[in-house]
Amino acid sequence: MTFVGAITSAVFCSLIPLTATAQDWPAQPIQIVVPYSAGGAVDVLTRIIGKEMSKDLGQPIIVQPRPGGEGNIAAMAVAKAKPDGYTLLSSSAVLTSIPILFDDIEWSADDFAPIGRFATSSGFIVSSAKLPVKSIPELIAYVKENPGLPSAVLIGGAFTTIVTRMLAKEAGINLLFVPYQGAAQHMTDLYEGRVSLATVSGNLACGAINDNKLNVLAVTGDERSSQAPDIPTTKEAGIPEINTQGWYGLHAPAGTPPDRVAKLAQSLENALKKDSVRQALSKACVNVAYQNPEELANFVKEDIKHWEKAVALMKSQEKKAPTVPKK
Repeated sequence: MTFVGAITSAVFCSLIPLTATAQDWPAQPIQIVVPYSAGGAVDVLTRIIGKEMSKDLGQPIIVQPRPGGEGNIAAMAVAKAKPDGYTLLSSSAVLTSIPILFDDIEWSADDFAPIGRFATSSGFIVSSAKLPVKSIPELIAYVKENPGLPSAVLIGGAFTTIVTRMLAKEAGINLLFVPYQGAAQHMTDLYEGRVSLATVSGNLACGAINDNKLNVLAVTGDERSSQAPDIPTTKEAGIPEINTQGWYGLHAPAGTPPDRVAKLAQSLENALKKDSVRQALSKACVNVAYQNPEELANFVKEDIKHWEKAVALMKSQEKKAPTVPKK
């Protein structure tokens, strides 16, 4: 064998373990970090997707809620994680709104590699049944007659909170915003009337639509929800600027190998083709809406522009939030 041939053979042999490693990925459990508490919309939807992707990838997928810091804790953890495809972010408007809402955030959407979007959802503007309103016009009239009385749920930079702030701005009403880390406590407080108003995601609204403890006032988006066809859109209710929708996807740390991103994206797409997954997402009152990595990257850029306008619109409504009322 010639010297060149020996070198070529050695290089080829040295690449075999690397190639095998790439083909065998994943070789250990994958963690999906959720920016909100267990039981909330993002957590529930991520578990539906993760369960099916786990079967497809042949490894357990662990859904890890990490609430707090306005969503910053979870996003920062994933942005700084090793870009090996084993740590993912369950992404939503947190990715596109948090860096706009807060000046001291040390990450941006550029710190993440898009894997795919799997669903979109309207926001459902709801009020406690103990608040004597059943429509947006009635809410506006009540607040103006009783200034400072209604309190609204605040969950960091969540899509639902931004919608509620935009509602206050567009309707010209003042609301007191009460901070929560997740859905479980604020839904209980809404039922009991300790807070008066919130925008909730589809899976939480499903349980509220037929519940006499909550009134659904309007839904965001251009069309009425199939789960609540009698409820007007925000445009129909007289606040046309609030026509946005929430979204749900997966992102990895920037620098994750393209072949692993592609494999995760394919697994996500495969999961969404399963009737059981589509039915579970529909039951949670969200719409299956797959986007591949390139499509999601473009969507995120547009969503950032959207939230720049939205945040500018609602920032004048910011007030120091009171402490959550004690039971």
